[in-house]
Amino acid sequence: MWFGTEVEDLVDEVFSDGGARAERAAARIRGVLDGRDRGRAVELLAVLAHRAGDSPPAPAARAALRPLLPHLVGDPRAGVRTMAAWLVGALGPEGAPVETARTVAALRSGLADDADPSARASRLRALAALAPGDLSDDPDHRDLRHPVALVRLAAAERVARHRAASQPPLPWPAGFGTVVGRALAEADEQPWPRRPWLRERRDETRVWARRLADHPAELAAMTTGLTPKRNAPVSTKAVLAAHAALAARRDAPEDLWGIVVDGLWAGGATTDAAARALHDAGSAAAPHADRLVEWLRHGRGTDGAAAAGADVRAAVAALIGIGDRRALRWLPERWFSNWPAAVTVPAAWAPEVLPGAVARLREARPDDSELPSLLRALAGWGPVATPALPELMPKLSGPWAWEAAVVLGRIGPPAGAVAPALRAFALGSHRPPRHGGGTPEPGVPWAGAPTAAWAYWRITGDAEPALTALGAAVRRGTGSPFHLLADLGPTARVHADAVRDVLRRSRTFPGSLGPRARTHAAEAWWRLTGDPTEAVPALLEAVSPEGLRDPWAPARDSVELLGEMGAAAAPALPALTALLASPWRHARGVASDEALRAAAGTAIARIEASTLPMDADAHRPPAEATATARSGRPGWRSE
Repeated sequence: MWFGTEVEDLVDEVFSDGGARAERAAARIRGVLDGRDRGRAVELLAVLAHRAGDSPPAPAARAALRPLLPHLVGDPRAGVRTMAAWLVGALGPEGAPVETARTVAALRSGLADDADPSARASRLRALAALAPGDLSDDPDHRDLRHPVALVRLAAAERVARHRAASQPPLPWPAGFGTVVGRALAEADEQPWPRRPWLRERRDETRVWARRLADHPAELAAMTTGLTPKRNAPVSTKAVLAAHAALAARRDAPEDLWGIVVDGLWAGGATTDAAARALHDAGSAAAPHADRLVEWLRHGRGTDGAAAAGADVRAAVAALIGIGDRRALRWLPERWFSNWPAAVTVPAAWAPEVLPGAVARLREARPDDSELPSLLRALAGWGPVATPALPELMPKLSGPWAWEAAVVLGRIGPPAGAVAPALRAFALGSHRPPRHGGGTPEPGVPWAGAPTAAWAYWRITGDAEPALTALGAAVRRGTGSPFHLLADLGPTARVHADAVRDVLRRSRTFPGSLGPRARTHAAEAWWRLTGDPTEAVPALLEAVSPEGLRDPWAPARDSVELLGEMGAAAAPALPALTALLASPWRHARGVASDEALRAAAGTAIARIEASTLPMDADAHRPPAEATATARSGRPGWRSE
């Protein structure tokens, strides 16, 4: 929707910081709103609300707009009432309490008699924003029983905000989750209020799933309310709500996975939503493995359309996550593609899919954007990927040399033919071509040099280039190569003091090191020295409530390391016990949370069972186990 320059200029003046100019513009706007041109009045309100919703309005704008609104929410024109109420909600409750009370009174006045669904829903949402703690005008929640679903959703939002503002929290109205679910399901069949911004209709399913995540019974009831009657396909909203509940809570009802699996047969967006959810299911989808196989064999939804390749890949990924080898029958040719995350094929299955990976490497262009995903998968297989060496080695001379160096390092001694090239990269006497071409800046070392040095050590056993390159990277503060130092173990002890200084500086200046680099630095210190005293405090940060809320923090790596440290990590037991007992999921989804929870259980058992003396030598990790004990993949870029 576009508006004339005059209207846009007026709105700009209202939202400017100049109080007098804003007041004059507001007076001219009042003339438009009081006029008989209903369409222009509604559009002007839409522009005002759009601007108020884009960014917090200046105080002058609030002062200019507040006097306009109370009489507009009672305007005889339904469109004006609707947009005025939206604008009230966008402006929020800031300002003098007297003005807010005046606007709230105007919103309530005539609400019971407002027969226009759009205007009524807009009033209810505005009241939820301005007076969340006051539901005195509707104590028995009559609007939750309104025939129009959009009004019921607005009333439900008001109830949710009122409950959140009450201390102690009030009980939910009877059947609240079911009311929300049915209203969400019916909203598609009813006209939506005109929104004051230029967007498609907002799907509120995820919003409500987040609101009810701490109330499993209501969330389950909402999901049930979204589920259609018998013999009708599952709706996209039902799948989204079920997945939101399952991804948020460990104690979500298991039968919600049945809704997700049923969504595969619905076709279109519902199949896509179900496939994405199942991609993240992990072993939780194990009871539904046969149905996944059935869908893969069928390959079509109820709409008759063939399943999209991305949906097939996601369903296959679910089978892989379960550990069901039937997945190999449908493993897509481009199984390494990044939708929505790279499919991780277990190393035990690698021999059966390696021929396809080798063929893909052979045909790939040097700058193929899918190569990094394939190389990452090969790196995860380690020496099993040795048959791919003839196709891998040329990649070291291309723009994906960094990623290729990781794979070659993970393969180890069989890749000895590339050792001279890796040594040259490590010591700076040569470097691979840049992405997109161009000449490297003189004197600037290649960022992948530490990884090349690490790979050279893995292949040859010669640590000298790695010690040189990694030490230089630590001194420069670039690349955070601590995971590579950790892999070298006691061999790299010469750099232990530098790692300790970084850890101590991160405690004084928390922003100086990202959470992943901090975990890697803690591991490096411990594996270099065997002393857990500097490492444990850094690892505790990752399993603190704040660290667990960070989706990018490597909580699982930290938990596994704490378990390896045994009795020295006893201070972590309360946090690990709380993590294990929490009904909330952590990490970045169902599968990753399952892995985190399993790691926490193992770590607690190892710490509690440890009876080793609390001296450094007792906790020193065996040097020969350093490379295999780590859960991560050394060489991949860190923060």
